[in-house]
Amino acid sequence: MWEPYRKQVEDYLSRLALPAQPEGLYAPVRYVLSMGGKRIRPVLTLAVGQGYGATASQCLPAGAALEIFHNFTLLHDDIMDRADLRRGKPTVHKRWNLNTAILSGDAMVHAAQQQLEKYPPEVFKAMQSMFNRTALELCEGQQEDMDFETMPEVRREAYLEMIRKKTGVLLGLSMAFGGLAAGAPDDDIPQLFDAGVSLGLAFQIADDLLDTFGDERFGKRIGGDIREAKKTFLFVSALEALSGKEKAEFIRRYNRTDKTADEVDAIRSLFTHLKSDRKARAAIDAYTGRFFELLEHTSLDKTTRNQLAVLAEQLAGREV
Repeated sequence: MWEPYRKQVEDYLSRLALPAQPEGLYAPVRYVLSMGGKRIRPVLTLAVGQGYGATASQCLPAGAALEIFHNFTLLHDDIMDRADLRRGKPTVHKRWNLNTAILSGDAMVHAAQQQLEKYPPEVFKAMQSMFNRTALELCEGQQEDMDFETMPEVRREAYLEMIRKKTGVLLGLSMAFGGLAAGAPDDDIPQLFDAGVSLGLAFQIADDLLDTFGDERFGKRIGGDIREAKKTFLFVSALEALSGKEKAEFIRRYNRTDKTADEVDAIRSLFTHLKSDRKARAAIDAYTGRFFELLEHTSLDKTTRNQLAVLAEQLAGREV
């Protein structure tokens, strides 16, 4: 269902008119964009835009802007995480060097914004405003996630706000950009944005669940979040179910980063005992349901709404 959209995105990205020189700046950008990926964000933009009657050529610059920006965030995430690999290939700071990775990432932000210049002034102004606000929120979410690393406990509200900014708003922008590119009714744009945010929340909680209770076919090391003491939905849900000495002991055990395999298994078993996994699935279902509800309040055609419902179910189940 989504392959034609992905192919259109890949073709467009492969034809980007990036300058040849200086090679040290643009070669890493081409390298990052050639790594592939699911292209979920531009796929959403194309699906929504064409659902309002737009052509692919009307939607692709907006979708490309989002994909370039998303890959910029991954490039800088890899620097902050000191990651050696991305999608099975050396990260930019490993293949080149740290300074090159920082500068090429900066160039990607501006290359993304250049794509928006392809739209008429009134559309460009709306897109640029939403882009800047979303980019800032994403940075805020990344900082909050980093802050959580040194916090012994985190409340559910703070966790949800962090993932809204770090994951949700860019999916929201993807949906809104599809509407803006197609000239959708003004009232539909915030509905599309909020629908994408809800989808992002479901996606991130599903990712938390998969990390602890999934399997390694998805390219994740199972239990990695527990080993690294990441503040996830499962963690905040467990905190809500504990009190007194039990809660204090759980916080102490969880925040250690030298856990043995048995200790990781014990925490996973505790999550099951406290029904944290069931609560995560209930939250995923609730946010997915909110996604469907918001789409029903738009004038997006029914066929596209049904297609997006399938994609939402796949994302929430981490099948794509």
